[in-house]
Amino acid sequence: MNEISILMYMLSRKKSIHQIGATKKEILKSLNVKNKNKSVYFQDLLTGLSKYLEPLGLQIIFNSLNSHWFINYDNELTELISANPFEGRPSLSATLLCVLTSCLKNSGHTSIQEIK
Repeated sequence: MNEISILMYMLSRKKSIHQIGATKKEILKSLNVKNKNKSVYFQDLLTGLSKYLEPLGLQIIFNSLNSHWFINYDNELTELISANPFEGRPSLSATLLCVLTSCLKNSGHTSIQEIK
């Protein structure tokens, strides 16, 4: 397994009903990091993974009560992405089909009135 796979597993695993994720110490141990710059390495890993997960509506959060890092689902971003800007309007593919059909029928020339 690569580092990202291990980190995803550690951040999303459920230890008990009330505990999800892993501590910094557990993550570094599972990644076998023992050098003196392990804190910088840890932050770089979390930042990199966070940038990768953000477009998916996920975020990495730190729980200060039990010192665990975990992955959380962001509803706001997901609702924003799932909003359809073409709602209530004809689909782009249907409009394109009408334009192409009208152009072929009229030797390459058409008007908006014919398409409507």
